[in-house]
Amino acid sequence: MNKFIFFISLFVSLSVKSAVLKLDWEDLKPVIKNAEVVLPVLTIAQLNTIKQLYQLERYGSIDDKKNVQKLKDDLAKQGINVAEVFKTRDAYMKLAQQKAENLNPKVMGKKIRMSGFLVPLEFQNVYDTVQVTEFLFVPFAGAGVHQPPPASNQIVRLSYSKGFTVENIQYPVWIEGTIQAYQQTEEVSLADGKVNLTMGYKMDGAMIDRYYPK
Repeated sequence: MNKFIFFISLFVSLSVKSAVLKLDWEDLKPVIKNAEVVLPVLTIAQLNTIKQLYQLERYGSIDDKKNVQKLKDDLAKQGINVAEVFKTRDAYMKLAQQKAENLNPKVMGKKIRMSGFLVPLEFQNVYDTVQVTEFLFVPFAGAGVHQPPPASNQIVRLSYSKGFTVENIQYPVWIEGTIQAYQQTEEVSLADGKVNLTMGYKMDGAMIDRYYPK
């Protein structure tokens, strides 16, 4: 009986340790309460006036700033409170930054499985073939290469010492490994040249598999 309980306990323990959490890219984003800021609906003319006010208040000369109150009064007649518009804008920009940069602490240290795309960074020769050992792991093909990079919490710095042959950066892959916070800005060499890129996570890849097996 004791042996039976021992083996059951061992089985459960090994199952828990070997459990792999399947994640989507949305799972890497932070959970933010009150995550919506609604910007006021403005006409093109009103938006241009707001932009002009923003520039004048921050960078205009003394003479330029004499026009500020007149512009505010004109908008007030249209029912627009400039101070409230600026306050809402600042809240919107702050929230957007949080969504792009903050990480999800609930995934830290977890062994995970995700699908995505590889952007090669470092190479090595293995048995006369060129294999990649350092990657960016990203949610869409060509991110940071011919397209703008995604938010930092959507970039994983992936190390894979075994080396992996990347046939085409348009082909998706599955990866498994333990994910950790990184939040580092590095100068990386991409197809379009060197660029400073901020990454939110890192992972030592225990496994990389093609999304579509041969």
